[in-house]
Amino acid sequence: MAEDVYINEVEGLSKKGFRALCRCLHVPLIEIGSTRYVEMSTFLLAMRCVLRVGEPDFLVPGCATLKKNKVKGESRELNKERFAENMEVILAELMAARILGNMPATGEVKLAAKEAAKRLAQTGLQFMPSQEQFKHDQKALKLAEKKSNPWDYRKGEEE
Repeated sequence: MAEDVYINEVEGLSKKGFRALCRCLHVPLIEIGSTRYVEMSTFLLAMRCVLRVGEPDFLVPGCATLKKNKVKGESRELNKERFAENMEVILAELMAARILGNMPATGEVKLAAKEAAKRLAQTGLQFMPSQEQFKHDQKALKLAEKKSNPWDYRKGEEE
């Protein structure tokens, strides 16, 4: 989604401020032409991580607290290690928030499940040539022990 959409939603946030926020959240932007885009689910995950219950307040670059130099234990940057440790919990919290907000999640869950199944199938297909090569090598080794042509593996299947 274009950065302008987010900037219009948050009053008082400039392009420079939004880009600084994305840097603090470790969310990459992609620039196409003269417009920068941010991937919405990545941004949501990062925001969910810094806004979880029990986390310290998160200070966006350029906020009044930073300008007045009144920082007291607040966070200024996403902790990547804590994010990685709590990834499943963060995803569950996002799903719960969608359900509590009466936002339809069924289509999104189905789409995510289909994508995951597709990726798993593609990963499995990547290993099929290796398995076939292993079978061929085993047959060739058996034939080599019999002092015959190891590359004529079809004769090995008849025995």
